[in-house]
Amino acid sequence: MHEPVPFEERPRGSLNPSGGESLREVLGDGKFRLIERCSASEYEHVFRAEHLGIGREVELRRLPPGALADGPESVRLVHAARVAGLVAHRGIRSVVDTGQDESGHPFIVYEPVPGASVQEIVRE
Repeated sequence: MHEPVPFEERPRGSLNPSGGESLREVLGDGKFRLIERCSASEYEHVFRAEHLGIGREVELRRLPPGALADGPESVRLVHAARVAGLVAHRGIRSVVDTGQDESGHPFIVYEPVPGASVQEIVRE
């Protein structure tokens, strides 16, 4: 079993220890560059990304390929961003931005959470 690598210690653009792919796609009118995919489910894909305007690392969540831009998955993702944006608490990460990719699919940008993922902790 591998030792989880905290988010802030992962080299930029590297493969993560769980085998995530290294990417260079840019979203949000050139604001965000995807660095690596951290996880994927049938509902969303989670990426480590960089806010290019300020050079800050962020977490970007977007719909998986094949999801409809105006389908229920999109509605759910936008609703999650609005709910998270209403809450301010030290135990809940903040929404940094939202947007749409070139095909009209929404994405949410969160502040990154340092440390191991829940999946990595459960595996241990």
